[in-house]
Amino acid sequence: MSFEPELVVMEAISAIVMFLGDMERVRAYLGGLWRDYKSGKIDLITASVTTNTAIEILQRPHDQLMRRVTPVFGNNFQKMVSMTFELLRGHKTGQLHTDIPNFDLVDDQDIELGRLYDFMMLPLVQICDDLADKLDSGPSAFPISSQYGNHDPDAALGKLSFRSRWQQYHILSSDAFTHIGFLLGFAVGLASQADYIFSPDASIRLIDRFIRTKELSFHLTFAMRIHMDINFILGSDTSRGRQYLHETIVRMIDTLSQRPSIEGTIPHFRWGDHDDNIVDILLTQASMTAHLIATGCPIFQRHLLLCGLSVFRLQIAYQDTGMALANTFASIQSAAHLYEACRHSGQPTGKEPLPAWPDMDLVLQLHGTEQTFGGNVPSTIHESFIACQNIADFSNHMFEGDAVMVCGPGCDCNSKAGFEVFGDQTQILPIFKDNFHEHSRIDVRDDMSAIEQLLRDLDAREDRFPNIGNGRKSGRREYRKEKKHRAAKFSIIQLLSILETGLQLETTSIRFDYVSMHLRCMRIFRDMKQMVDPYLAGKLDVKFVQNGTSMPGSTYLMNDTMLPSMTGWILNYSEMHEGKGFKTRPKSSQMLSRASNVFRQVLDSEGEGQVETLKVEYDRTK
Repeated sequence: MSFEPELVVMEAISAIVMFLGDMERVRAYLGGLWRDYKSGKIDLITASVTTNTAIEILQRPHDQLMRRVTPVFGNNFQKMVSMTFELLRGHKTGQLHTDIPNFDLVDDQDIELGRLYDFMMLPLVQICDDLADKLDSGPSAFPISSQYGNHDPDAALGKLSFRSRWQQYHILSSDAFTHIGFLLGFAVGLASQADYIFSPDASIRLIDRFIRTKELSFHLTFAMRIHMDINFILGSDTSRGRQYLHETIVRMIDTLSQRPSIEGTIPHFRWGDHDDNIVDILLTQASMTAHLIATGCPIFQRHLLLCGLSVFRLQIAYQDTGMALANTFASIQSAAHLYEACRHSGQPTGKEPLPAWPDMDLVLQLHGTEQTFGGNVPSTIHESFIACQNIADFSNHMFEGDAVMVCGPGCDCNSKAGFEVFGDQTQILPIFKDNFHEHSRIDVRDDMSAIEQLLRDLDAREDRFPNIGNGRKSGRREYRKEKKHRAAKFSIIQLLSILETGLQLETTSIRFDYVSMHLRCMRIFRDMKQMVDPYLAGKLDVKFVQNGTSMPGSTYLMNDTMLPSMTGWILNYSEMHEGKGFKTRPKSSQMLSRASNVFRQVLDSEGEGQVETLKVEYDRTK
C-alpha cells in the first residue's frame, strides 16, 4: 500500500496514536489493580467496578475520535488501521509500503515490530476479523481452544515470545466469544430478565454489539485485551471470582429464607406487596445466576469482570432490601437504644459490664450517633427515654398517673413516622445504582463529575475510617494527588484512582449485611419477650390505654412484627414507673437489668456479637 501523506491524514493518525497511548496507560493502571487483587490488597468489587468504569470512560472519547477521523479514511476501519500501521512502521524503520502480516507470522526476533503490534492491538484486530467471518453460523461455529493449542493459565506472560503470548491470547479470545455468545443466547430467552446477567459488563456489551453488527473498533479490542490481561495476571486463580460469587449468592438466599421463621408470618403494616416483589426479583436473579454457575457455565470461570459486577449488582439490591427491612421494623435502631440503655442503667452492682457488641458499634460508626440517637449517646435512663421518644418522632407525651398514653417505637397509634430511618451513607453506590438497576442503563461516563466530587471528601473519610482495609493500601493513591489545581479536569487515571480509593473506603458501607443484622436483632427481641413480657404485661394490666380505649396489658404488642417496640415500653416503664414519673431519676432499672441478661446471654455466645464485622473483614479479602 502506498499513499501521499497529507496534512489531514497526518493529523488524524496523530490523534489515533495519542488515543492508543491513553489506552495503553489505562491498561497499565488496570494491570496494577488486578495484581493488587491477586495479592489480597483490594477485593473483587473494587477491582471489577474500577475496571468496568475504565472501559465505560473510554467509550465517549473513542467514539468522538472515530467520528472525527474515520471519514478521512473513507469510513473504513481496516484502511485506517493499515495507514496508521504503515506510518508508524515507516517512522521506526524508514520504510513505507509495508503490508500487515498476520500476527502469528511476525518474527519473534523483530522486537520493534512486536511492540508496534502490541501498541495498536493488531493481533486482536486480526482475531476479531477472523471471528467475524464465522458469526453467520452462530456461536457454536466459533473456534475453540483446541484449534489453537492448549491454554496455560500459569504461563509467565512476560517470558513468552511474541507469537507464544498471542497464541494464548487467541485461545482466550476465541473462548470468550464462544462462552459469551452462548450466554447472550441464553439471556435472550429470559424475556423480562433478558439483559440481567450481562448488562452491567461493558466488555460483554461490546462483544454483543460486535456479534450483531460485525463492526470492529479499538474500544472492543481494548476491552478484550483487558479481559485477557486479567486472566494472565490471575492465572489459575481466576476461579476465585466464581467461588466468591457463588458464596455471596448462597449467603443471600440463606439469610432471606430465614425471614418467616424470625419475623413471623403476619406482614408488617409498613411492608407491602411492592416490597415483597423487590425481594422476589432479587431472589430470582440470584437463583438464576446460581443455576448458571451450578450447571458449569464456563464464562464464570474466566470472566472475572462479570463475577465481580454480578456480586456488586446483587449486593446493591440486597443492601437496599436489608436497609428497608431494618427501617420498616425499626429493629436495628431499637436494639441500639435498648443496648445502650442496658449498658449504663441495667447492670447490677458488682456485675461485669455488658459484653461489647462490635456489630452494633460498626452500625453507629457507619450512621453516626446523630442519625441513631438524635445526638450524643445517652448515659442515663432519662436520656435514653427522651432520645428514644424524640428519634421516633413522638411529639405528644401524655401521662395520667400510671397510665401510659404513648406506645413504644414502631406503634402506629401516635407516631406515623416511627424511628428515623437509616439512610445510605455511601457516595459510590448512588453513582452506579441507576446504571445497575433492572434494565435501565445510564452510562457511567456521564457520572464522572460525581466521581470528581468524591475527592473533596476522601481526606475526611480517611480520617473517619483510619483502619479500613486493615492498613492495606493499593499504592496508587498518588494518582489523585498529582492534580494541583482543582479547577482543572482530571485525567482518566486520576478519576479511576479516585473511584478505586472511594470503593476501598466504602467497603464496610457497601458490604454490611443489614438483612442479617435485622434478623439478629429480631431474634434478640424474641428472647427479650420471654424474659420481660410476663413482668411488663402484668404491670401494664393496671391501666393500659391505647387511643383512648382501655386494653389488657398483654396486648401491648399487636403481633411479633412489633417486637422492636419493646424498647419504648421498657424505657417508658423504667422512667415512669421505677422513677415515679419525673419526680426522681433512677440510676438503674430492674426492667433494664432483665433486658441486660438477654444481651449478656446472646453476646457471650462465641462470635455472636461480631458476625457482621467478621463477614465484612472476610469480604475485603475476596
